Amino acid sequence: MQITAVSPRALAAAPSGQLRVGQFNVENFFDTVDDPHRRDTVTSPAAYQVKLQKLALAVRDQMGAPDVVTLEEVEGQQVLDDLLLRPELAGLGYRSIVMQGNDLRGINVAMLYRAGTISITKAAQANMQAVLPGFRGAALPNPGDQVDPALLFARPPLVVDAVFHAPGQDAAAGQSLTFIINHFKSKMGGPINDARREQQAAFVAGLVDARTAADPGARVLVTGDLNTGEHETAFANLARHADGSTRLTSATAGLAEADRYSWGKTPSARELFDHILLTGSMQSALTGAAILHINTSKEGRGKASDPSTGLGVSDHDPIVATFLLK
Repeated sequence: MQITAVSPRALAAAPSGQLRVGQFNVENFFDTVDDPHRRDTVTSPAAYQVKLQKLALAVRDQMGAPDVVTLEEVEGQQVLDDLLLRPELAGLGYRSIVMQGNDLRGINVAMLYRAGTISITKAAQANMQAVLPGFRGAALPNPGDQVDPALLFARPPLVVDAVFHAPGQDAAAGQSLTFIINHFKSKMGGPINDARREQQAAFVAGLVDARTAADPGARVLVTGDLNTGEHETAFANLARHADGSTRLTSATAGLAEADRYSWGKTPSARELFDHILLTGSMQSALTGAAILHINTSKEGRGKASDPSTGLGVSDHDPIVATFLLK
């Protein structure tokens, strides 16, 4: 199994017959139209075209055109439609899924998938009322970023049941998968929001447990910007059962510690907030993983306005994992 961290460069396409999954917080992917129902950012037409071109290049050239790309900070269907019309992606058969959530700014989680290898069985959001008590025994504070502050998530998990079809495989055959795509509460505001992230993680853990209780071999991938490092309680709530046994394993666990980051401009500020977490059946199928340092590197940051490259398109690095499903 090849597990690598990658400085800015193109990643080769996945070997034929293998599933490639990418995870990417694309940072403020807003269109040029004001949404009167959200506190969205209105992007200038020129900046919007640069964003579309850079994202398309990043997906195709840096990430190697994955079969599935899970996304965060997506305004809605229009930006995804515009992205997939880009000539860099137009011939790759991508389709998209996004649902309006509970975020005041109007950012949501989403999925791109290549219809030639992925078929969708079901897609739905999952949310719940916030559980009390919260922070230090008190009620959870008003999150400040939600349309309905009583709900647990501003950006509800998107649960997608899918089937992977390897090239040449009978159309009726394939391997079933479940993606749970997340964007947990921001780190902004400090420790007062830790309890909300911990509850969010526990909620998503329950979604995973429901799948594995019904089928111990269920192929589940929990992806997203969790705003949570692996040393934090929220991550433990998600990755481990109450008895300490493993629920989910990180696809990037085999990387050198110095390369295990997806956010932060300087070494002292770097964090691994973005994750692809796997149930046992997916972990055993993992053939490779990489964190593509195309945005956090000095080179990437210097190309933020350059439309000829995908480098510097976000403040988060994308993660890519490849699997051989049997």
